[in-house]
Amino acid sequence: LHLGSEVFDVYKQPLQGDHNHLFIRQGTGLQGQAVFRTKLTFRPHSTESFTHRKMTLSLADRSQKTSGIKVLSQVGFDPDQNRYEKIKKEEEKLRASLRRESKQK
Repeated sequence: LHLGSEVFDVYKQPLQGDHNHLFIRQGTGLQGQAVFRTKLTFRPHSTESFTHRKMTLSLADRSQKTSGIKVLSQVGFDPDQNRYEKIKKEEEKLRASLRRESKQK
C-alpha cells in the first residue's frame, strides 16, 4: 500500500471469536451494521520510514517515563519554611488594626 511517500505492508488474517461486529448507536439502543470476517494489519515496509521512526520514538518515550524516579537527599531552600510565621504575623497586624478602628468609633 502506498500512502503519500510511505510504503506499508498489508497483512490479511481471518477473524475468529465473538468480538467482530460493528454496531452504531441508534437512539437508546444499538443497531448492527456489519460482521467482520478478516482483519487487516498495516506495517511500515522499511525501518527507515518516517512512520516507523515516529512509532519507535513514542514507545521509547513511554518506557522512559515509567523509570524516571530519583531520590534527592538535599533539595535546597524550602520557600514555605517561614510561611506559617509570616501568616501569624499578618493576622496579628490585622487584629491590631481592627482593634484600633473599633476604639476610634
